[in-house]
Amino acid sequence: MPSTPASARTSSSFPPPPSRKYHLFSAQDNGFVRTSSSNLQSDHSRPTSPTTSSARKQHSRSPPPQLRPRSPRTSLRSPPPTATSTFILPGKRGKVARLILVAVILFPPVAFFLLAMLPLLLAVSVVFTYSIAWLLYWSRAGPFSFSKLPLDPRRVWKLNKVVFSVILGDLDLIPVGLALVRFRFFTMRGSNDFITDVHYNPRRPNNKMDIYIPEGAVLSSDLKAHQGDMDSDDNAALKPVVVFIYGGAWSAGSRWTYTLIGARLRSMGYVVFLPDYSIHPQGFIREMEQDVKMAIQWTHNNCRSYGGDPQKIFLMGHSAGAQLCALTVLNDSIRRIPTSLLGSSPTAITTSPILTSLLTERKDDRHSGVLPRIRGMILCSGVYDIGEHYKHESMRGVEEISAMARVMGSSELTFRQHSPTIILQELLQVSTGIDPKYPTESQTRHQHLLRHLKSLLPIETIVIHGDRDLTVPWKSSSEFYMELKTLQLGAGARLRMMAGMGHAEPVVALMPNLFNNPFKKPLLSEISQFIDGNRTSQ
Repeated sequence: MPSTPASARTSSSFPPPPSRKYHLFSAQDNGFVRTSSSNLQSDHSRPTSPTTSSARKQHSRSPPPQLRPRSPRTSLRSPPPTATSTFILPGKRGKVARLILVAVILFPPVAFFLLAMLPLLLAVSVVFTYSIAWLLYWSRAGPFSFSKLPLDPRRVWKLNKVVFSVILGDLDLIPVGLALVRFRFFTMRGSNDFITDVHYNPRRPNNKMDIYIPEGAVLSSDLKAHQGDMDSDDNAALKPVVVFIYGGAWSAGSRWTYTLIGARLRSMGYVVFLPDYSIHPQGFIREMEQDVKMAIQWTHNNCRSYGGDPQKIFLMGHSAGAQLCALTVLNDSIRRIPTSLLGSSPTAITTSPILTSLLTERKDDRHSGVLPRIRGMILCSGVYDIGEHYKHESMRGVEEISAMARVMGSSELTFRQHSPTIILQELLQVSTGIDPKYPTESQTRHQHLLRHLKSLLPIETIVIHGDRDLTVPWKSSSEFYMELKTLQLGAGARLRMMAGMGHAEPVVALMPNLFNNPFKKPLLSEISQFIDGNRTSQ
């Protein structure tokens, strides 16, 4: 039989394949080289020649090229998706979900138990959260009545959120509590450097103070009897005095709790006086202000006996204590201003109910005396606008369990009367108004008023606040500071905003602790520079 040519045998025996698009992948395209031909025909459909046939045989004998995967760093496209894909939950959640799914499939009783317990768990959670909220109202919201109990789930959730945040914050104070017990019952016992339960208030004998005497302080027994006989060495031996007024939302706290604050300030070389005052419900804002005033007066009259300098008294307060410090000093200064200087005209004072009430209280409170000149005030995380803080408490859902509104009088007028920021605004408005009938006299009154206030208020004031304070917003301190500057009383005032600091850190950071507090060094530096700078500059 005659032989058939190779080309004819190929074309007649095997039909040509359809036109396709082939891809060869390599490392240059997502892990593989890809060469594309839009209409690449099979080699069987092409006419062959001896040259091409030999080349094809040689090519067929050569080993196939190895495909090298490309590193992911230089990959341009993702690899082609696989035919099947499964949804996998990442991390521990995925493992838990798969375990639950297996338990439900393999153990139907488990699924039935979970479904049956779900309503019970929800009911227990609701009862638990409402019980916490109602317990707070029963213990903190004044006279109890069932009509006061919250039913709104949003308010109940806010209250539980506050409670658990306080609990978590108190867990960090466990080492502080242990250090407090050790210092109070062991270190202070039998030491002459700590004097406790000192009576300073004859009106309310239950209010007492503790005194912390630093090393190197010269007591009254070592000094001469009269100040006129003292030489310069005796004056130099006297230590700066710090009167610390603690906070606690006007309804909590005690000098016992802040023992470590007194110990820290004592270690810095200051004579520390730490008084109690009439917290709610034993007292309201008027009684608290009187207690703070009497504590300062008693300290000024007796600090020399404990090695303190009566000319270098610094007032320090935190939270509600900072509000009491600012309010007591500011009200005492305004009560001592002559009526002729208050306002642009003789009748201008009548336009301010706040200033009018202060003048009325001055007549009723003459027997309480006046404050000595305070060398400086250190105010930490204070509330200086009661009305704005009441709005903040309402947003948090705690305005009814907080004692602030009841302490301040529960009215808008009394809120304004006890807000240092508002008092400064009223003072500025009354004193800077120009009366058309008395234009020259108005300006003269204003200048005399500023000079008189500067001679009564503390020489310097430092306002410290943290920008992460959720209990008292930092705007409270910034607005109070701006009012001082606007009234031209802020020449000796400073504002220090601590980044990342919360509400309790200004006092917690000063207490000895097992753990290092990041705000300890900057706070100690601010306090020491403020007090010692005043001491050396005098």
